[in-house]
Amino acid sequence: TISDTVTDPSGFLSSSDTATIREAAGRAADEGIDFYVVVVPDFSGEANVAWCQHSGSASGLSPSSVVLTIAYEERSFASCGNEGEQVVSDSTLTQARNAAKEELGRANPLDASTTTAAVTAFVDTMVAGAGSGGTTSSTDQGSDPSALSPSSSGLLSPWVLLVLLLG
Repeated sequence: TISDTVTDPSGFLSSSDTATIREAAGRAADEGIDFYVVVVPDFSGEANVAWCQHSGSASGLSPSSVVLTIAYEERSFASCGNEGEQVVSDSTLTQARNAAKEELGRANPLDASTTTAAVTAFVDTMVAGAGSGGTTSSTDQGSDPSALSPSSSGLLSPWVLLVLLLG
């Protein structure tokens, strides 16, 4: 369950990392983006996209909220939400995902400071494109940070998805 702007049930992030992510989430909120981050060791055997969707809906979040989930032991993440692209276009979220992917690819194993840098890069890119909402939806998937190339398809369920598997 997503209990706060930053949900980190295992305590992976330091208090400084959490504060940095909360500041980034505040910048998103200033642009009208309802943004949440979940950091967990793994997605409990569930596909990363399904885990993101399930967590957002089980927590009662609006389908227009943007949720970024990162499983640091699996080196995988997903973002979901953004239904209706009210503030941010899916193309901007693709750019945000790519910015996060670049940061996450810098550390193996994934550490808290790199995770924080990835979340900050995601938010900064998303905020820079805020207000450019559009009418298309996309899904991006990949498995290798150095070989990932985005692809697009139509709207999936009520959640618009952006996905990345790292290594």
